[in-house]
Amino acid sequence: MWEPSRLERWRETLVSGDVVVAPAEGVYGYCCDPFNERAIYKIMSLKQRASNKGLIVLCRNIFDVMRVADIHGKYDREIRKAMEAHWPGQVTLILPAKASLSDALTGGRGTVAVRIPSAEYMHEYLAKWKGPLVSTSLNISGFPPARYESEIPYGPIALKHPQALNGSCSRIYNVMTGEWLR
Repeated sequence: MWEPSRLERWRETLVSGDVVVAPAEGVYGYCCDPFNERAIYKIMSLKQRASNKGLIVLCRNIFDVMRVADIHGKYDREIRKAMEAHWPGQVTLILPAKASLSDALTGGRGTVAVRIPSAEYMHEYLAKWKGPLVSTSLNISGFPPARYESEIPYGPIALKHPQALNGSCSRIYNVMTGEWLR
């Protein structure tokens, strides 16, 4: 779906530690390397978002999930059950975070929000990136999310979907508490 040269430029921008834009299932989002704290703080600044909220990480597969989440331990059974029920799909799971993750990514909570999407076009750019990827709606906190290419702010390199996105954000489920947060 993506023009190869544009996708390569997008990946190179991520490698350089900068922020990019890409469509998720429902809305456009800022993306960055989840292991680059400077890039995470740049997203927080662009969104005018409080640093204690944490960010969502998109993954292609269970191996990417294991890079950011501690899925073997106290909640092993609940995690496995939630992953089987909701992935791939538009449900983000709150999981125990790897201790090495930045508080900027986790909101200082010791948990990480993770999703394996179902949209094929997302898997294309995740495969190009070759790892987990921060994804959060590109709107300023409290404002409506961007569904149309025309709503992408000038600046970051963007992958643009040919149609309007459906406008819904992922649902969020905390595996450790059994609570739906959104």
